[in-house]
Amino acid sequence: MSKSNGAVFNESYRDLKLIDEVKKKYKSLIPCKFENYELITTPFRLLKLSEVIKDNAFLKILQKDLLNLDYVRKDNDLYNLQQSADLNSCTVDSITQFVHLLRSKIEPLLANIIGVTFNGTLSITASLYKSGEYLLCHDDRCDDRCVAFVYYVTESIAEAGGHFRMFDHD
Repeated sequence: MSKSNGAVFNESYRDLKLIDEVKKKYKSLIPCKFENYELITTPFRLLKLSEVIKDNAFLKILQKDLLNLDYVRKDNDLYNLQQSADLNSCTVDSITQFVHLLRSKIEPLLANIIGVTFNGTLSITASLYKSGEYLLCHDDRCDDRCVAFVYYVTESIAEAGGHFRMFDHD
């Protein structure tokens, strides 16, 4: 296995001109696709950030570590899946690095683009979907939640690098 540099944030997300352009499109509800950003506005607003972490060696370690967590089955009319405990308290190195990246890089980036101030609470869990398990499309509104984000890490080579998707709460 090649050596990992850890959860290093993709430098392309530091481009202030591009961030301002995405921000304008986001506020105006104008769909767009730039280097690693894609804004979809119907049927609801979705901001997709691709290749947030470009280190495939790290992503393989993260995936392995996530799969080794303990999961609890969650089942109702909206979903049937397995979910981890809150990752904020996890001590596994790759997961700790990933949580730090979410808090230190992705949270401020999203706050800038969507024009909100987060309350400092980030609920972070891993979900595992086996054959037949699902999460239906739904409204994720909660009193203390202004965005819901999902970071996909899959076994598919085509999906290597994961994707980060931020769904608007409206």
